[in-house]
Amino acid sequence: SPSYDVNFEEVRLNSSDTSYTVSGSVITDIPVEEKAVSKLMSAKLGLKNQDIEWKKTDSPSKWDFAVSLANDSDKERKLEFKWTGKALGMNHDQEKLSNGSKQFTIPAANNFSILDINTEKRNTILVSFSKPLDSSQDIKSYITARDAEGRLNSNYTSSIHGNTLSIFSDSNFSDIQTVSFEQGIKSSEGIYLAKADSVTL
Repeated sequence: SPSYDVNFEEVRLNSSDTSYTVSGSVITDIPVEEKAVSKLMSAKLGLKNQDIEWKKTDSPSKWDFAVSLANDSDKERKLEFKWTGKALGMNHDQEKLSNGSKQFTIPAANNFSILDINTEKRNTILVSFSKPLDSSQDIKSYITARDAEGRLNSNYTSSIHGNTLSIFSDSNFSDIQTVSFEQGIKSSEGIYLAKADSVTL
């Protein structure tokens, strides 16, 4: 029976800070055409359907997808992706097991917040912010990592690229259970993070 995986990348802010791109890939166990893969997933911003752009990759069983959103709203919005294997010919039971969804909270244009904490990669956590980060700040002093017993652990490295904070662990986070992001984190405009956030691995 057919199977597939959905993977998301970090949320990217374009160079003029006017739009976000939410992207990822769908990997199927057999090659599929765009017609089938495009029926696999839908995206809605609030109640409005969003166009998903599909791109072929070097592999016939992998397709990249992307949704672009204008960063111009004075209200917080929810972007939700949903996927189902029905278009790949899955029967009802298989389809129910493979269904999934992922939601992103897109803040009002002036707010500085965390859009997404992506833990899909084994050795890297990708934290997407709604604005570019101040790359000169000592960001590690606003990140707290703890092991299963609650002890502090600094066995990781971090780097800033635009609106993305990458946290890398040589041990694939085997010795880290929770990572917290504090309100001292600053955008390139000098705005402080409105709300702390954390992730449990």
